[in-house]
Amino acid sequence: MPKELAAQATTRSESSLPGHLKAEGEEEKGSQSYIPKEAKDDKALQTALALIRGTEANPAFPPSPKQAASEP
Repeated sequence: MPKELAAQATTRSESSLPGHLKAEGEEEKGSQSYIPKEAKDDKALQTALALIRGTEANPAFPPSPKQAASEP
């Protein structure tokens, strides 16, 4: 998250919730859900579009029907 937005953030992280699972080592705080204003800067969006368009490959995409049905 950019520094100018971090000061305005009022979101809580999972680590601030009661009963959260303890991490090994130092716990990180903050939100991972920052979305850049420009679509070209959004790495998650660009990866998803590349998978859908077939310009990038990943063994987990698309999931096979058997694989999707077996996951909880």
